[in-house]
Amino acid sequence: MKYILPGMGANSKMYRGPWCQINDSHFIDWPPYKGETSIPDLADRMIREYQINQNDIFIGTSLGGIVSLAIAEILKSPKVILIGSAINAGEFCLMPRLLKPLANRSFIRASQFLSSISKSNALKMYSKSEPDFIVSMTKAVFNWEGFKGDLKKVVRIHGRRDKIFRCPVDSEIIEDGGHLIAITHAQECIEFVVRNSE
Repeated sequence: MKYILPGMGANSKMYRGPWCQINDSHFIDWPPYKGETSIPDLADRMIREYQINQNDIFIGTSLGGIVSLAIAEILKSPKVILIGSAINAGEFCLMPRLLKPLANRSFIRASQFLSSISKSNALKMYSKSEPDFIVSMTKAVFNWEGFKGDLKKVVRIHGRRDKIFRCPVDSEIIEDGGHLIAITHAQECIEFVVRNSE
């Protein structure tokens, strides 16, 4: 089974339309927040909630990629596919002080209200995310120690114009792609996933 995880302020709806081409896949949502404070905590919760096992392949965008790496570390899984994500905090483009508002519940609530009136599907997803989950996972990402597993099991696709994570040299690169390549360049991402998982 291929488990495909969304970004922090998103849900499985970010994988619409052509993503259904991927065989034997399960597009999952973040479970209702229950106080997880670290990436390993969330990974362990995902394993239990979705009954994930070590033979599965994990695919994730942004936070979904980071959690996929943590799941793979716990289960010693065969492969992880990252879509616009990172393997350690050194790949963050934005300094923590610039992301600090995301660790403030009042800021999240206000930004979600503004997002709710947008026509953008991505912003509408963000407006419906749990504020406490976003606050906690923002702090968790700041404290994340990075992936300590086998990097030979990790393949990556990344947008050259991503403003959240630096474009890694060991990835397939979408030259005109930003952070949301899973949405804006879905077909290229799907082809990459299919090539690397089947």
